[in-house]
Amino acid sequence: MSEAFFHTCKPALDVDYLEDGDLALVQTFLIIAHYLQGSRAPNRCWHIIGTAIRLAQGVGLHSDIGDEHRSFAETQIRRRVWHGCVMLDLAVSIMLGRPVMISHKPSTPLPDPIDDRHLAIDYPTCEQPPGTFSHVEWFIATLKLYGLLRKTLHMLYDNDGKQCNGNPADQTRSGTLTQIQYITQLDSELQDFRLEVPMPLHWDVPASEVQPQFLREQHLLKARQVKTGPLPVLSKSLHENLSTGTERASSRAGICANFAMDCVFFCVQSAIELINLIHETCNTDLASVWYYNIFCEHNTEALMFQAD
Repeated sequence: MSEAFFHTCKPALDVDYLEDGDLALVQTFLIIAHYLQGSRAPNRCWHIIGTAIRLAQGVGLHSDIGDEHRSFAETQIRRRVWHGCVMLDLAVSIMLGRPVMISHKPSTPLPDPIDDRHLAIDYPTCEQPPGTFSHVEWFIATLKLYGLLRKTLHMLYDNDGKQCNGNPADQTRSGTLTQIQYITQLDSELQDFRLEVPMPLHWDVPASEVQPQFLREQHLLKARQVKTGPLPVLSKSLHENLSTGTERASSRAGICANFAMDCVFFCVQSAIELINLIHETCNTDLASVWYYNIFCEHNTEALMFQAD
């Protein structure tokens, strides 16, 4: 069915259709990008998501200016589509090892947790019925998680290759302390995220409280928060900073060296947790798409390599 949809939508790729873009066209390109993400043509996905972002910016989805003149439902859909662009841009960039197109934190507010059936185009405002959990909560939680991942990558790449002047030992200590500060801050934010995850989506709940309709979302969110953790991503850079310094810097490493070792242990724990999760779900309905599992496997290899 997905392949049939893709071939049906191919005419939308014609440049003539791009002249007057609209919300529906952006949605179409996002769906095409999702399809191509799991195909044998990842470069097509890269190009399509870039076009989707340009189309979205062209119709103003990146800004909330003018929302006061739109219906509540239209505003919510626009926010969903824009943040879908942001999330897919980050996901594809990470998988292909390429820079993101949207490098800054989006200014557009996150969508509200309201299911589609409760969004009425003619109503001035809409609400999720009390006591009813919205499926949009999973999308919102994933967006918050990707926001933390963006911070991690921003720190990692912004501190890579910078030229410094002065004493090399001072440079090493300064860089190490900066990385420790970022790591602890991001780890704290990740802990806050785990505490704020709505109970139906949380993975650490008693079996009696698990809601079957959200079981797959629980496993996906668990895998992504393990992969998003700042310590596995940044510990390699921290370790290199400590190991490549001068003898003077190494002799004064002290707490920094111990902190780096703690990061190594955390890498191993994260890798084991991710491997176990993939093994438990790979042949079940709870498994993610095949390319995401492969990506996670590469992550575990990288984590173990960092710990070596």
